[in-house]
Amino acid sequence: MSLAARQAFLARFLTDPATEKRVRSQPELVAAELQLAPEFVRRVAAIAPERVRSFRRSRVVKAERRGD
Repeated sequence: MSLAARQAFLARFLTDPATEKRVRSQPELVAAELQLAPEFVRRVAAIAPERVRSFRRSRVVKAERRGD
């Protein structure tokens, strides 16, 4: 499990609601499919949903400020 693979997974979890939902409901299956350590995927799944929503809102606000 490379650092790049973990970073890509975390980025997808934080930015894609469908991925977040799947990881929360099937962490072991996702870990196996992506060849990630199950403990890592479970720890990501344990991130509070409100924190993920807050992160997404923050990205939108920052993009608006930059004019993206």
